[in-house]
Amino acid sequence: MSKAVSVTDLKAHLSAHLKRVKAGEEILVVERGVVIARLSPHVAPLDDAEEEARMQRLYRDGVIKPGNGNSISELLAQRRRARSSASVLQALLEDRENGR
Repeated sequence: MSKAVSVTDLKAHLSAHLKRVKAGEEILVVERGVVIARLSPHVAPLDDAEEEARMQRLYRDGVIKPGNGNSISELLAQRRRARSSASVLQALLEDRENGR
């Protein structure tokens, strides 16, 4: 849960607030009743091996599926061609058959 602190309080107790952020808490900085900043813990980016393991876990859990190698522009062009000669319903049914 985020805690809101004023700019004055942040300046007066910066070390204490930073200690809370290091512990995982998020702090909203408020000036005259308006949130002007958010202090949150730094999250280090994943290295290549960690990112690959994450992707494999998402594939395994069915959250995502691997692409077929087509670029976005190719996919859009295929959809335009399909829709120009078929009804929307027919295009939808074809997409479902093809697992899209």
